[in-house]
Amino acid sequence: MSLKLLTLLDLVDEPRRRRLRRGLGKVAASSVLLTIMIALISAMIEQEPGSWASYVLLLFFVLSVVAGYRLYLTGGTTTTAELEAAMNALRVRITRKIAGAGLRSIERTGDLSAVYTRDLEQIGLIAGMIVFFVQMAFMLIPSLLHVAIKSSFAFLSLVVVSALLLPRMYVTFQQSRERGAAASRAWSSFHDLLARSLDGFAQIKLDQRASGALLADLRARAELVREQRIGVDEATRSTLARAYNLTSVAVGVVLFLVPLNVKLEVATINELALSVNLMTGPILFLTSQIHVFIGASVAHDNLIALEHRLDLGAAAAVPDGAEPPKSFERLCLAGVKFTYDGDEGGFTVGPLDLEIERGEVIFITGGNGSGKTTMMKLLSGLYLPDQGHLLLDGRLVDATDLWRYQALFSAIFSDQHLFRKPYGLQAVDPARMDALLARFDLRDATRFVDGRFTNIDLSSGQAKRLAMVIALLEDRPIFLLDEWAANQDPELRRYYYTELIPELKARGKTILAVSHDARFFHLADRRIDLKDGRLHIVADAQATTEAAPSVG
Repeated sequence: MSLKLLTLLDLVDEPRRRRLRRGLGKVAASSVLLTIMIALISAMIEQEPGSWASYVLLLFFVLSVVAGYRLYLTGGTTTTAELEAAMNALRVRITRKIAGAGLRSIERTGDLSAVYTRDLEQIGLIAGMIVFFVQMAFMLIPSLLHVAIKSSFAFLSLVVVSALLLPRMYVTFQQSRERGAAASRAWSSFHDLLARSLDGFAQIKLDQRASGALLADLRARAELVREQRIGVDEATRSTLARAYNLTSVAVGVVLFLVPLNVKLEVATINELALSVNLMTGPILFLTSQIHVFIGASVAHDNLIALEHRLDLGAAAAVPDGAEPPKSFERLCLAGVKFTYDGDEGGFTVGPLDLEIERGEVIFITGGNGSGKTTMMKLLSGLYLPDQGHLLLDGRLVDATDLWRYQALFSAIFSDQHLFRKPYGLQAVDPARMDALLARFDLRDATRFVDGRFTNIDLSSGQAKRLAMVIALLEDRPIFLLDEWAANQDPELRRYYYTELIPELKARGKTILAVSHDARFFHLADRRIDLKDGRLHIVADAQATTEAAPSVG
């Protein structure tokens, strides 16, 4: 049995590890005492009532009960606490890696939260059941020792039977594990398509043919999940059946084979049979719970693979106490090129060569799929280029100071997500927050109470306005705005172009805004047009002013 999940112990420090060993040792000792209690009961049956020996056995029995209870209680509590600490360390470690991962790694992972939560819960089952596993496993030891003491032939017979049957049990266990891994992949495939169908529910709902085809695909994937899980159950039942055969053959050997080859008293044969029967319960319990080990082992492999994917493209950690830059003079894209999925046949943006001065207002235009949003992600360092470099004030931006570069940007994307708490903002002035909510006509939609927004279930236009409120409070040097005005009414659109952007420019902010409002192009210092991922038009302030329509 491959117990890779025991690497959880590497997550706890040495003092905790010592406490864990002591806890497991106490549980094991309580199991041994439990088996000894049963042996004491067997010995008491053979004693004359009221004899001196019966009182001694009774004393040992009582002491065993008290000691076993205390050992199991204290050992189980310690073991569970330390294993939960290991689980929490794993949870925190992966969460930290998610936070430090590159955006592209997160996008490639799919529905990360569902997979991450499922696998952690699966491994967590071990933390909850390890006490029972240890207890049952150590109940076998006294029974085997008792058989070895009473009859070496019986002990060797059991060893031979085990050697013949255990390899077959191991094979079925490996089959269960392989089918468990296949079932996990099938479930992930089904859940990924289900999540995507919910994201695109509005489009699918309007097209019955597309809806039918999607439903058929979901049914096929659900059927595959069913088949794989049935396979896991069949393999688990096969392992359990072999365990039952092992115990049955062991009892048969002791009752029939041993007496035919070794002369033993009837009382000894009965003791041997009792010892073998005592092993039956733990063996069947451990085998019946084999699916927990299988699921945890598969989940462990999944999490290791997840960590590997998250490590790819991860940025360097932010040094403790480090302060982000407050300003810059020039940033540059030098031959930057990015291809989706790293495939030469995929969509490519670039090569891009662009210099941006502090305080510039640049409008980015282009059709759908031209690469505008990808360019913004490259500009902000959310995507790392496959070729070329980012330069900040003439210095190459590398992995060690990428966080400093990214800290220059406040971004509002077309699919902007809102949190109830404005994370990263320290000591928000309630009066200023209220004034900004009023300025963007949001006071009837949400309020800021006790450090959080009362409502974030907003329309797309309201969500972008609330995101602008947060960006203004962040007060970073560069604003990345992806069609912010697209979902606003005419009055707010006019305010955005004719008042807000000039106000930000006057404060020395740099504005990079995706826009299709041609009548406001003249308000930009430059306009950049993208087509098929390439820069095709660069219009300076004079050209945009000459082409400016009347704004009335």
